[in-house]
Amino acid sequence: MLTSPVACPVSSVAHLLFHARHLEPLSAGSAAGFMAPLGTAVLLPAVLGWPAADGTAFGEPGSAGTGRRPG
Repeated sequence: MLTSPVACPVSSVAHLLFHARHLEPLSAGSAAGFMAPLGTAVLLPAVLGWPAADGTAFGEPGSAGTGRRPG
């Protein structure tokens, strides 16, 4: 089940880069306002996925950080 956690940031980065290369017609303020949500779309999955990086987010209840199973 690694597809979604990988696909979301990859597509967000591609989307950000595409729009970053097409900012010429916008003023500086508009470009900043346009890029802020796109940057958030890149950072948000990384921040939310950080707790799952060590695998404890998907462990059994009560087993996080103990190295053993409950019961």
